[in-house]
Amino acid sequence: MPPPLPPQTGCSELNAALETFVPQSLTKIRNVAAGSTNCASLARLLVCRIAVVSEPTPNPTCARSASTPRDDQEVREAHYLAAYAQWGTDWFAVVDHAVKAMPEPGAEQVAIAALSASLRSGCTPPRLREVHERADLLLREPSHDARWTPTLQSLATITPKICEGLPVAARTSR
Repeated sequence: MPPPLPPQTGCSELNAALETFVPQSLTKIRNVAAGSTNCASLARLLVCRIAVVSEPTPNPTCARSASTPRDDQEVREAHYLAAYAQWGTDWFAVVDHAVKAMPEPGAEQVAIAALSASLRSGCTPPRLREVHERADLLLREPSHDARWTPTLQSLATITPKICEGLPVAARTSR
């Protein structure tokens, strides 16, 4: 979970989304951002932070606003949010953003979960190669937590035969 923001007065929907942050929280945040409540500006700031680190050319409003991360921690937090924004649509983008979010607590677990989900989407040679490369990347990451080493080593060496035995999810993401 990304680091929590302080609760906003009168923003129960936004506060709930931020407190129990899961990929579906972004839908609530975007809904609040599209509105005109006193919470909309914070929600727009969060949506823009995601855009600034994940879109090649973010909305000009976002590029000009205070949404541009000002320091390393804000950049990591923005990548953490961007990882969740890609959840279920592009597993490798999730991993890439989660790696950029490290050493934020939980970022490595998000990357590992995305690698596992990717394998449940299919076992093609290109996908396995991508999983192996990203698992190796996580193992070499300076902030890698050693307790995840066995899991990442397993992902880095998974074979097509083992992959085919994994439960299959909807084959909708990259």
